Amino acid sequence: MERNAASYIRDRGLAEEDADLKELFSWLAQCFDRKLWHQATEAILRLVRWEPQPPGDLIGIYRNYVARFETKMNLVALVEVVTLIAAREIPDPDMALEFLSLHHPECQPATPTSVLVALDPDAQVLLLSHIARLYIQKQDNASARASMDLAKNMVDAAHDMAPHIHSAYYRAAADLHKILGTASDFYHNALMYLVYTDPASLPKEEHIRWAVDLGVAALVSEDIFQFGDLMANSIISSLRETEQSWLLDLLVAFHTGSISSFEQICSTSSEAINDHHSLVVNAERIRQKITILALMALALEKTSKRTITYAEVAESCHVPHGEVEFLVMRALSLNLVSGVIDSVDETVAISRVQPRILDRSDAAVMAQKIGYWQTKVTEMLFLLEDECDGLLA
Repeated sequence: MERNAASYIRDRGLAEEDADLKELFSWLAQCFDRKLWHQATEAILRLVRWEPQPPGDLIGIYRNYVARFETKMNLVALVEVVTLIAAREIPDPDMALEFLSLHHPECQPATPTSVLVALDPDAQVLLLSHIARLYIQKQDNASARASMDLAKNMVDAAHDMAPHIHSAYYRAAADLHKILGTASDFYHNALMYLVYTDPASLPKEEHIRWAVDLGVAALVSEDIFQFGDLMANSIISSLRETEQSWLLDLLVAFHTGSISSFEQICSTSSEAINDHHSLVVNAERIRQKITILALMALALEKTSKRTITYAEVAESCHVPHGEVEFLVMRALSLNLVSGVIDSVDETVAISRVQPRILDRSDAAVMAQKIGYWQTKVTEMLFLLEDECDGLLA
């Protein structure tokens, strides 16, 4: 049986024209003959990852070669092999699911590898993540969610998982929430996917797609008022000098709380904005969000005393005077600011503004504020020294 597997893979190599592939097939045969399972695993991973495309009939290679020693393989590597084979050679999601089900912990009847995978959380998460994406292709969102729920339990319980496993999990979670239309969950999972994924491994088109999807999700989400994480991610810069550059400008406006920039972009890029259904149907929410961010920016501009008049709020946030109190109450209820409203004097005393990630310009402003604070402290110190000298004299 072992001889047949080695002979099969050796014969496959003889049929290849590429010299490097011939050498790899020869090495695979040697590894099998010499029972070098670790080396065979590394070599088969190289084969299924082969660019621009692997040799044909990967299913045949799996059945006649990999299946002969898969119980001796590292289980995460085995799942990588079978999921890559499914992705690169089985376009039909039903057939791909049937192929991957042989390794699923709930496979009936159980197979040797399904029993082993059931004991390895890392392998399970990787497998379930790929299975969930296949269910999404089938538009079977209930099954996709069930797979992701199982995977999430293991991710939450894990102390350490390899980056590529986290990448696969968060990619599947982001894909699911995009289909479900849950903007906040999509945003957070997509950001985590990019944290665990090397940007160089993604083609330029995917950079732009992720940047657009993340940007739109951040704008329409009910509870995302912190844009620093997104602006700090290199993926967002892919929008520069593209047809979607208006979205980058819009995100900068939200990050800085510039309602004037927001209104200008909405005017000059209205046609592009109207092409995004989510932005159109959530236009009122987006407008409310930018006014709250403008209020936060106004509060941050105050160097020491953050007592702001209603007139200042109305002017900076572009809202009618009669809506100022509602705007401030909304920001307070969302815990974005803390403070006290004085309806009689029509002022707002802001004591805290939600922290945010600072870019270079924000850091420069903060440095100026620290310098101002330092000057005030020094002046107070000299004043106290003078007062103490007078008391002791």
